[in-house]
Amino acid sequence: MREAMGAALVAFVAVLTITAPAALAGNRDVVKTGSCSDRSGWKLKLSPEHSRIEVDFEVDTPRTGQTWRVGLRHNGDLIFR
Repeated sequence: MREAMGAALVAFVAVLTITAPAALAGNRDVVKTGSCSDRSGWKLKLSPEHSRIEVDFEVDTPRTGQTWRVGLRHNGDLIFR
């Protein structure tokens, strides 16, 4: 499960670094999804809002009570944990 979260965070950094300017320029949301282990999945949505980027991250899992740790990085710096 940690490997899947690591992959999701790498995907987030890649999306934020590569497509964030395009999201602002086109005034459209950028959505990426992926699979985790055991039928779990993640969704990352970037939306332009007031000259900034709003970030929504969701994990969908069939097991109740799971705890997920998420960290967001921008240019290599941890900006949310």
